[in-house]
Amino acid sequence: MSNLANGWGRVALHALLAAAFFFVLNYYFLKTGLETSLSWAFALGGIAAVIAYRQSKS
Repeated sequence: MSNLANGWGRVALHALLAAAFFFVLNYYFLKTGLETSLSWAFALGGIAAVIAYRQSKS
């Protein structure tokens, strides 16, 4: 069980950090609006979660 929780924890952490990175990049450095920044952060965080999940399976 701890291996499963550890795997899902890493996937969640990877997604959260990717979303935070892309939000900061968009909002503060590219000066996009809040809604656009959140949309990109949500989308790219989801993609990062999928990638992390697929990597954890192999």
